[in-house]
Amino acid sequence: MGSITLIRHGQASFGAADYDQLSALGVAQAEALGRWWKQTAAPSTWWSGSMKRHQQTAAACADALGHAGSVNIDAGFNEFDHQEVLLRFRPEFADTQILASRLATSSSPRRAFQELFAEACSRWMSGQHDADYRESWTVFVQRVMAALQRVMASPGRQHAVFTSGGTIAAVMQEVLHISDVHIMSLNWTLNNAGVSQVFYSHGRLGLSCLNTTSHLEICSDPQLLTYR
Repeated sequence: MGSITLIRHGQASFGAADYDQLSALGVAQAEALGRWWKQTAAPSTWWSGSMKRHQQTAAACADALGHAGSVNIDAGFNEFDHQEVLLRFRPEFADTQILASRLATSSSPRRAFQELFAEACSRWMSGQHDADYRESWTVFVQRVMAALQRVMASPGRQHAVFTSGGTIAAVMQEVLHISDVHIMSLNWTLNNAGVSQVFYSHGRLGLSCLNTTSHLEICSDPQLLTYR
C-alpha cells in the first residue's frame, strides 16, 4: 500500500498583480510543515504542479526540513484557470478596475469575491457551457486523475504532492464520490498549506485524512490559519 500526501500551497498574493506568488505568510506556512515533518516523518518522493506557488511551497518546506531531494514537476497537478472561469461568467471583469470597484463596496472584499467566484464555478461545472472554456470541469478532473495515476505508477510508496485546492477537491471527489454540486464547497474549506492524504493499492484509492493543520496549530499563531 502506498500513500499520497496532498499539500495545498501556502497563501498566495491575493489582490497583487501576480497572484501566483507566495506571500510572506505563505512561506511561513510552508516552513511550518517542513519543521513538522522534521520532527515526525516526511514523504520520500516529492511532486509539484508547475505553478510558482506550488514550487515555492515545496522549496520553503524543503528548506525548513533540510530535504535535499529533487521535486518531480507535473503540470497535471496545476489548478484550473481561475481567471478564465471568472471572465466567462462576467466578461466585464477583464477590466480589473471594474472588479476592484465591485469588491470595494463590500465590507469583506475577500468574502464578496468568493461568493462571486462560486457562481462562476457553478456555471463552469454545470456542463452547459463547456464550449466556452479551454478546459471543462470534466477534462480538468481527468487531467488531475491522470497525474495521480502517474504518481501511483512511479517508484516509491510515500509521495508528497504540492498543488492547489481545486486539484485536491477533484481528487477527493473521486475518493469520496462527492457530487459536482457539493465539491466546490469542499474547496472553500481547504486551508493554505493544509495536508490531505490518500492511500492506494492496486489502483484503488482510500481516504486517510483531509485538510489537517496540526503543523500550523502547533505554532500557536492564529494568523497561520488562512483559506485565501
